[in-house]
Amino acid sequence: MNALTSKEKRELIKEFSPVPGFVLKLTRMQFEIIVDEATNIDISKSGSSNGARFKHLLDTCTDEQIANLLAALRDI
Repeated sequence: MNALTSKEKRELIKEFSPVPGFVLKLTRMQFEIIVDEATNIDISKSGSSNGARFKHLLDTCTDEQIANLLAALRDI
């Protein structure tokens, strides 16, 4: 788990997923690769949208994984 508050999660979703279902302008494959490299989590089996998978990651990842993922997304 992580220390993100509900407000912080909403702000991150607004920043990276302003269009529901999408994360930035990444394809499914691009997002899966970034998540795997940043967090060591394989999300490829999830049939959800990138936006839904991002929300799930914000709920379930550790603080370190979240920091790595956000850094990777901001580097794009």
